[in-house]
Amino acid sequence: MDSIDQVIEQAHQGLSRITIVRRVRKLALRGSLPKRPGEGRGNKQTTIALGVFANPSGIKVALAKAQRLESDLNMERFTWDDWEKGDGSPGGKSAADWGKEYAAVKVAEVRASTYRNNY
Repeated sequence: MDSIDQVIEQAHQGLSRITIVRRVRKLALRGSLPKRPGEGRGNKQTTIALGVFANPSGIKVALAKAQRLESDLNMERFTWDDWEKGDGSPGGKSAADWGKEYAAVKVAEVRASTYRNNY
């Protein structure tokens, strides 16, 4: 077993509802969490990516976040707003926003004369 995996196993000693998971070079939290808004009621097994590397300092960050998440769950104050980054799309933009921005740029660049001369 890798030394990082051993440190992660030691970190699990104080946690009961949340586990720290190593995903190749990064760490994530996994546990039974309330479903996101619009998914219905109840809990489901969910993984939250932390964006920290699987090294000793990353494990400290992951442990602190795992303790906070477990505390939020135990105190029944968990909300997805605290744990989701934006709306899940790069830069906080939706696909429709990217499409509108692209169309505005391309329309400004392409002129009728360019189209006639090149095609």
